[in-house]
Amino acid sequence: MSALTPAPYITPEILTNAATGISWQTLPSRNATPAQQLAEQWNICRRASAMIDTEVNQRLRATASKETLLAPDYRVTVMPSGAAYILLARKPILEVTGGQWGLTIPPVNYQPVPASAFLINQPSPGVFGSTVPGDAGESGQSVTLAPGFVTWRNGRRGTTLTVSYVSGYPHAVLTADSPAGSLTVQVDDVTGWAPQTMNGPGASGLVYDAGNEESLHCLDTSAAFGPGTLVLETPTFFAHQTGTLISSLPPQLMQAAILFAMSQALMRGATATAVQSTNAATIHGDNPAAYATEAELLCKPYRRMT
Repeated sequence: MSALTPAPYITPEILTNAATGISWQTLPSRNATPAQQLAEQWNICRRASAMIDTEVNQRLRATASKETLLAPDYRVTVMPSGAAYILLARKPILEVTGGQWGLTIPPVNYQPVPASAFLINQPSPGVFGSTVPGDAGESGQSVTLAPGFVTWRNGRRGTTLTVSYVSGYPHAVLTADSPAGSLTVQVDDVTGWAPQTMNGPGASGLVYDAGNEESLHCLDTSAAFGPGTLVLETPTFFAHQTGTLISSLPPQLMQAAILFAMSQALMRGATATAVQSTNAATIHGDNPAAYATEAELLCKPYRRMT
């Protein structure tokens, strides 16, 4: 898997180990080589991940965003105190790293807005000292900006405002083998694993390595986003191979990805894809739409509502 390709929400190992009742060796065809089978399994995992993002109307993997808004307007309103209420596009918001403002007159002459001028209105309560939100989908998508940056002096949409922030669930795969006892691991995406503010808490995640699963807590990263190194609080207990998934994504969203993957596999019909009718996981039989509907219900708490 290319380092430029973001890791899907599940890997072929997670998919094929799940209790789906589907014979994944029949894809893309019964005569396919193991390499072709693995390639199609990766494609199914990527499509399932995209289906989740489409269903919730946002990217759920941790993402560093720079959002531009015209203010005051629907998404940026001035409160009686003079502070501005800003409704951003993505949640959960993990951290605001800064911003810019200027008059809406091209070319915009931007002036910096420090990160300290922003307040996350509904910050994640975190789990066990981590920045990662709990599995219930709580946390908001709005921030408050200190007075003086956005006013009605220049009329509606008279100010152009940019907000740089990190949102979502830290999610990555190993890009190098990690021996047991490692205090650092190499991953394809360090976004969200450690805050850019000093002494802030880092994120916790689970290493999805069948038989060798373990949790880890990140203290620091070698970069703000993209490929890099995670610095761990305690050494790893097990050795892990390249391609192993490390994620803080809620397990029910991974289950949704598995269900979306099942719906893809069953589109050809039960005569092409073997399904064990006695398996409790195949309660919907060979009906692909039923599995997709179940996946959509699992995604519901994570939808962006506005």
